[in-house]
Amino acid sequence: MYIGGTEFSLKRRTYEIYVSGCTRRCEGCHNPQLWDFEVGEKVDDNYINKLINTINDATNLIDNIFIVGGEPLEQPIDELIYLLKKLKITNKKIWLFTHYDNLSLIPKELFNYIDYIKCGEFIKDSTSIVYYGIELASTNQIIYKVSDLNII
Repeated sequence: MYIGGTEFSLKRRTYEIYVSGCTRRCEGCHNPQLWDFEVGEKVDDNYINKLINTINDATNLIDNIFIVGGEPLEQPIDELIYLLKKLKITNKKIWLFTHYDNLSLIPKELFNYIDYIKCGEFIKDSTSIVYYGIELASTNQIIYKVSDLNII
């Protein structure tokens, strides 16, 4: 798994992690530069430790970690779970953004390490919708709070 970049969003008090790779190719994609699965840095323990140190160094500025893409669920699932498990020690809310819209297709183990999941592909339209304070770009998208799902 590769990470194509990270950034702080102080507006949302969020540290965003952009995984590389997506086969969907949505029209109007937010990150078409991350369609390639080998953009950015290869994720290994050293890279994960750098991420955690960055988050811990700014802990008073960060409430949330967003895992976005590319498409997180097109990554090797064992590598994604390993990353999420390591990030969980930061005690931040972890959000996973995916184009998958059927929760039954998402590996159940992932739900042990995330607090929120945004589901639904981007479909270019003119209306936005807000869930949990996050404005989504497409009305077919929805955010679920994992603790309300009774999946685990």
